[in-house]
Amino acid sequence: MEETRIEKTSPEAAPMEESPGDPPYKMSTFEDLLELVGTCGRWNILMFCMCSISSFTAALPALSYQFLGATPDHWCSVEPLREANWTQQQVLNFAIPFSNSTGKYQSCFMYDLNYTAAAEAGYDDAMANRWSFGGDSNGTIKCQSRDFNLTQYQSTVVTEWDLVCERRVLYSSTQSVVMGGKLLGFIVFGYLIDQLGRRPLVLFCTTLNILSSFLIAASPNVETYIFFKFVITMMDAGQYLGLFVFIMETCATKYRAAAGTLFVIPWALGYMAVPGIAYLARTWKVLQLAYAIPTLLLPWLPESPRWLIIRGRHQEALKVMTQAAKVNKKTMPSDDQVLSVMRVIAQKPDTEDTDEDKGILIRVRLTLRRFFILFILPEFRVRSLVVIFCWCGASLVYYGLALNADNINTDPYLYVFFGGILEVPSYLLLWLALLYIGRKKASLHCFLFVGFSSSC
Repeated sequence: MEETRIEKTSPEAAPMEESPGDPPYKMSTFEDLLELVGTCGRWNILMFCMCSISSFTAALPALSYQFLGATPDHWCSVEPLREANWTQQQVLNFAIPFSNSTGKYQSCFMYDLNYTAAAEAGYDDAMANRWSFGGDSNGTIKCQSRDFNLTQYQSTVVTEWDLVCERRVLYSSTQSVVMGGKLLGFIVFGYLIDQLGRRPLVLFCTTLNILSSFLIAASPNVETYIFFKFVITMMDAGQYLGLFVFIMETCATKYRAAAGTLFVIPWALGYMAVPGIAYLARTWKVLQLAYAIPTLLLPWLPESPRWLIIRGRHQEALKVMTQAAKVNKKTMPSDDQVLSVMRVIAQKPDTEDTDEDKGILIRVRLTLRRFFILFILPEFRVRSLVVIFCWCGASLVYYGLALNADNINTDPYLYVFFGGILEVPSYLLLWLALLYIGRKKASLHCFLFVGFSSSC
């Protein structure tokens, strides 16, 4: 009986008797190492919360367009009348054409009159003899300067640089660069995070993001503002991408669907926080600076141990995983055993090719080739085009609704706040849908529901 008992247990005891250079029994993948350090412990939760900061902060510049660039009611500024102490309503009645179609005073034109003489005559006499001051009912001129109604917004990008009327195209550009920065950021940093690592790119993007936030607040003109806005959103994209990849790489396979879905809930929280921050910070400069504060926690982020193993930096990976096991209160095998497993993982044929011995031009060419394979091979081409089309359609509807408060007769603060609240249950429902009906059916049902709701 004793011999039989030993024979049954000997395979599991064998790893403890192996030489340091041999990998432990049944440990040959990174997932095996993750099980050793823990997959749902304090370290994992701490890393998830820290990385979720990027999801929270990414929503702030993307969805604050209607507060940073809010356009208050505005009219032509008539200096002679203001200096004569006419009230705003008196100036409007005398100098600004009224549009019967919109029910509002025109924003970009005023009557072509001698306002110095009108100011000397006084409001009552001027109104009684308006057209005797050098004009007629159809003679209008463009505004040279404007008065803004600052009751709700003390200072916005629009009021700072007069982005109305003939300068309105610059106003649209301030939001266009947000999407352009995201597009370029995901493309550029998607390549660089594999070459340089997750942590260095996240720290680079965080540092440049904070620096650009101070520089954009000191912008002397709108062109400088647009440039730094582009830089900030590009850095946001790189930061978000690096942290999302870190979460996926340090998460057990069985938890990835949940982690990927829950990672975007802080986006909804950031969405909800936008109107609160905008209400407290009534000037766009303070609002812009406030968005960079949460990213100050990111320098404590470690490097992805999976990336370190693939790159052959096993001692660094061991240090990260030992720290994770300590926080999770897990017992690790000997360092030699763990390092031997890392060597096995790094030598696997299907492990990512690092291309470190190749020149930069060859590495870029290989990266482009891998990218375009998605469109060259027929089986990938259809899937890639369908995913791109669906993503563009979803983004068009999403941002069209999220940034449309100005065109809806409602309180913009409540509009944005409730928009963020509605996203939280939608993400939780999406998580359940992915678990029970899969990605394809979940996407199909979501698009059908959105299409039906939009047509009502």
